[in-house]
Amino acid sequence: LFRIAQRVAAVPDIYTAVLDVRATRKIELRLEVCEQHLLYSGACGFGSLVVPGNPGWQRVSLVLDAREITGGPWYAPRLAFFAMSVVSSGQALDIDQVTLLGHSGQDILKNGNFSNGTGRWIPISEMYHLPWHIENLALDLIFGQGIVGLVLFGILLLAALGRLVFGS
Repeated sequence: LFRIAQRVAAVPDIYTAVLDVRATRKIELRLEVCEQHLLYSGACGFGSLVVPGNPGWQRVSLVLDAREITGGPWYAPRLAFFAMSVVSSGQALDIDQVTLLGHSGQDILKNGNFSNGTGRWIPISEMYHLPWHIENLALDLIFGQGIVGLVLFGILLLAALGRLVFGS
């Protein structure tokens, strides 16, 4: 599934997600609050709802039981994310006014109305990562290690080539 997600505090709780949706066809939407490390999900509270096809906006809500989230030990804390994904293949859905309420009743999401574009929201992809990979070593080094990493890699490469050409 391709998800759009936002980092939230890793607090065990029962959450209520409330959002406005608009779809022209019946679509299944999956919502979840999960601990996540790199590509691997940990404890989750998740659920799905079916959005009926209707050209107008509809307010929907879903309860997510995420009481199993631990946050991890103090020396290796785990991150948690609230994520949304369309389960119906090849379908589109408009989403707005997203709120995630914990037991305190406070909205814990930032930019849930997308007034700042996709600020605070990140894409998460499971199993199909090819579109998100940089297939250029120099660009990958710049993004991952910065210009210093690229320069150090260049020096290492030149040293290895020099050793290869001129021998020991």
